[in-house]
Amino acid sequence: MTLVSARNLTKTYEKVQAVREIDLDIETGEIFGLLGPNGAGKTTTVRILSTTLQPTSGTVIIDGYRLGKDNSKIKHLIGVCSQEITLYNDLTGEENLKYHASLYKIPRHLQKVRIKDLLELVELFDDRGRLVKTYSGGMKRRLQIARALVSNPKILFLDEPTLGLSPESRRRVWKYIKNFAQDQNIALLLTTHYLEEADHLANKVAIIDQGKIIANATPKDLKDKVTLERRLQITCNQPQKVIEILKREGFPADVINRTIVLPMNNGFSIKKVLPALWDQGVEIEEILMTRPSLEDVFLKLTNNSTPEVI
Repeated sequence: MTLVSARNLTKTYEKVQAVREIDLDIETGEIFGLLGPNGAGKTTTVRILSTTLQPTSGTVIIDGYRLGKDNSKIKHLIGVCSQEITLYNDLTGEENLKYHASLYKIPRHLQKVRIKDLLELVELFDDRGRLVKTYSGGMKRRLQIARALVSNPKILFLDEPTLGLSPESRRRVWKYIKNFAQDQNIALLLTTHYLEEADHLANKVAIIDQGKIIANATPKDLKDKVTLERRLQITCNQPQKVIEILKREGFPADVINRTIVLPMNNGFSIKKVLPALWDQGVEIEEILMTRPSLEDVFLKLTNNSTPEVI
């Protein structure tokens, strides 16, 4: 079921078009990744979809309600989790959720059940009585996500949900995000500058550049459709010798530390490369064939622009 549908969405500031006639659809239960360089139009797009900015033209329908006409109803359908930690440090984790629930006028009998379920979902139930200022960064991120879900939204906007977390904490948040979309049957719009995060989490990815959507597909389809060369990585104890051998065989390569990176282009032949190295007595420790990543796709489509936070 399509929960969010935008058509010809445009936002103009004086003579600058921040968003230019973009189309996108987000389905229920889907994690939708929005990526793009700094100034590409991500912030403007999300602000429009979350009702905080009026578009210049175009239409947005969220769960049957039209943006601009039914904003008060749409606001009750969405939750927003910003990259900044905006929790109350001198309240407990449970008190933070109770206060947020009261802002949405959720009845007390529903508050108790919903808050308990959310705290268990993000594995903070045993820490519910602790002051938030005693929480780790990862715990605060998880509580902030839980807070955004208190109002029982149908669509959740996640802005850099793992910014600044350790690899272990990031992986845990990834798990919660996937559970939210699947188990609670809501839609998530995710912005991140960790491209491997979008690759791991998103069902679909839209890449926006200079205000226009330049790609919109699953991460796999993007990597399959965009022509990028695979690479062979060879780790050995004689990298410079290997570089010389490959050069004589007509295969230019680069060396990073002790690893040789060899493009697998049309003229590549692994049957020719490896015997040439073995014949010269090269001791190979590891051979790895790599495929294009979502980051490779992003860099190619945006002319090597650096992904920035929204």
